[in-house]
Parts: sequence; structure tokens; C-alpha cells
Amino acid sequence: MSQFSILLRKDLMELVRTKRLLIIAIIFVVFALSSPLIAKLTPELLKMLEDTIQIIAPEATIVDSYAQFAKNVSQICLYGLIAVFGGLIVAERRSGMYNNLLNNGVKKANFVLSKVTAQLLMMTGVYVVSCLLFCVYNQVLFGEFWPYDSLLSFTALFVFLVFMVCLINLFSVVSKSVMMAIIFGFLATIVIALPDLFTWGKYLPNHLVSVSILAFGDSVAIDYAWKTIVIALGLSAVVTSASVMLCKSKDK
Repeated sequence: MSQFSILLRKDLMELVRTKRLLIIAIIFVVFALSSPLIAKLTPELLKMLEDTIQIIAPEATIVDSYAQFAKNVSQICLYGLIAVFGGLIVAERRSGMYNNLLNNGVKKANFVLSKVTAQLLMMTGVYVVSCLLFCVYNQVLFGEFWPYDSLLSFTALFVFLVFMVCLINLFSVVSKSVMMAIIFGFLATIVIALPDLFTWGKYLPNHLVSVSILAFGDSVAIDYAWKTIVIALGLSAVVTSASVMLCKSKDK
């Protein structure tokens, strides 16, 4: 078994043992199931206020449900990922585990890559299950399912999360404490949203959240969506490479 495989197995078991998998799973599943319900009930709640406030409440649609899901995943679920994954690398550095691994011949590149891979695998599993539950509940409440639009929507949101996980680990490499890495992660959610103010921002990772909503019927969004996905995956690879290089140079 290769060194990377051994490290990956260790990191996956650690995520399970420390209940990180359970925490992330609960967060994602709760909002996967609540998103269609919130979208369905919101117009009804607004209608209840029509006697006191003049409100025009359109009927809820499947697009509203996906929009609610995208907002919940890109905000609350993302914050959960930042809190859970934010300081894993720096925590092992401070605990002495990192030095013990290096003294036993572990390569720094394998150390970083196993952490990133374990987190991505865990996040992917939880995300896929959440999407399936969301689709089932969506079908129950709205009786609709748009295969291609749903695939594009889920893929765009997933690639955004992949980019963020890679970015979180970069912060964990450069930070001196777990709290600092987490704070950098939260600040990053604000900074990466700024390019959306410009036309060229549609090709950057943060815009994938909008793409996951616009995928339903917006032909213009669909035209550039896959380009943005490819760019985001490329940036994820660049960020991960930067994490490896910074880890290698950190102790020199």
C-alpha cells in the first residue's frame, strides 16, 4: 500500500472518529430536506399577512426550491465546512503529529494531499446523499423533476464547494492557529463574492452559486456555466498546488 493511501485511510478514519462526518452530514441533510419545505411554505405564510400588509405572493415553484437549496448550501452548509475543516492541517502541526509523520518518512506533499482528498471524499458523499434526499422530497412537494437543469445546478454548486474546501486547506497551511484558519475561511466567503460585481466575475467560482439557480431556463447562464465550472476546477488544482508548495517551504 502506498504512503498516500495509508495517510488517506488515517485521515478518513480521523474524520469519522472525531464526529466531523456526523456533524457535516446532519447539517447538509437538514437543509436538503428543509429547503423544499421552506420554498413551499413561504408564499403561504405571506398570504396569511395579506389582511394587514398588501403583499403579492406568487405560487412556489421548483425553481424557488432549488434557489433555497443553493442559498442554504452556499451559506450555512459552507460555514459548517469551514468550521469543521478549517484548521485540520495547522492542528496537526501544533500537536506534534505533523513532525512525527515527517520523522517517519512521510512526504509533505502526501500529508497535504491526503488531507484535501479525505475532506473532498467526505464532502462529496454527504453532498450526493443530500441531493438525492432533496430530489425525492422535491418530487413529493412539487411533483416535478428537470434532469438536465438539476444536473447542471447540482454540479455547479458541488464544484463551488470543492474550490472552497481547497481554499480552506490553503488557509490551514499558512495559519498559525486553528482559529486564524477558520477566520480566514469566513473572510474568504466575503472576498470571493466581490468579483460578482463585475461582468468578468461570472467566470469565477463564487458565481457558480448563481449558476445553480439560473440553470433553470436561463439560456445565457447555461452557455457559460460549463466554462465557469472548468475554470473553478482549474483554480482548485492551483490552490491545492500552492498549499503543497507552501507546506514544503514552511519549515526550511
